[in-house]
Order: sequence, then C-alpha cells, then structure tokens
Amino acid sequence: MIETLFREGKAFSIFPWRVIYMPADLPTDKYPVQAGFSVSARKFPMP
Repeated sequence: MIETLFREGKAFSIFPWRVIYMPADLPTDKYPVQAGFSVSARKFPMP
C-alpha cells in the first residue's frame, strides 16, 4: 500500500509539512482511518 500511496496518492505542502494521502477501501470498519509518519534522515540521523 505504501508504494501505491506514493505512486497514486495526492499531495500538498504546508511548510514544514508535506502531506500525501489516498482514499482507500479498508478491510474493516473497526479502524476507519489509518495514518503513518516519517521524518527526514538528514534532519534526524540514525546513530
């Protein structure tokens, strides 16, 4: 689903955030919304 999100999703930016979203049919009504977050490795280097 992540690959599809980046390939087919829609995006907008409001500094300092960039939002990428895509409506999707989820297999359950228990969780109507799913979200994921990431940060730039340049700003938050791994030890």
